[in-house]
Amino acid sequence: SMNSIHPVLTKNAAFVQAKNLKVGDEIMLKDFSYEFGEIDEPDRASYMGYLVSEGNLVTHRNRYHSVQFTNTDRQVIDDFKVLATSACGEEPKESMRWKDHERWKDAWLLSYHKGEICSQTIEWGFVAGSHNKSVPQFVMQGNRNTVSAFLATLFEGDGTMAEDSHSRRAMSVQYDTVSAELAEQVHLL
Repeated sequence: SMNSIHPVLTKNAAFVQAKNLKVGDEIMLKDFSYEFGEIDEPDRASYMGYLVSEGNLVTHRNRYHSVQFTNTDRQVIDDFKVLATSACGEEPKESMRWKDHERWKDAWLLSYHKGEICSQTIEWGFVAGSHNKSVPQFVMQGNRNTVSAFLATLFEGDGTMAEDSHSRRAMSVQYDTVSAELAEQVHLL
């Protein structure tokens, strides 16, 4: 099942919202299969999945000053720390954030304040601004392990499981983003 704004892949490789489909439009169903690539970097993909879902690039004087990741789940923080250390070669700085703010109560902030790590993360495909986010190119060219690792951490941040509105016995997995490009890419993967 889908809702009216669900993106549907048409035969000409364009995504169209379900409500905009017309009689006679050809959509990709059974014959469509995703071709995985050769890149095998699941740890870097997991690091980037976390950043795309819960990360931020901070600027200072028109330069990227830091890469930040915020989460309230201690297990996620610890997992991100291991992945970030592996990907970047050093452990990110950890601090508590907004202890007095109810929404972020007990949230942790992990960050890198080094230009070379910011540059490296940007080269891997991380961009500033939620509307601009996308799946990194190396993930789009990745093998099944790389793509799965990215999606697992991406959904850890911005994915949800909800009871299907039509059937109380069914559950649906959802991913929410304001980035049209990211939504199309996740749908494709």
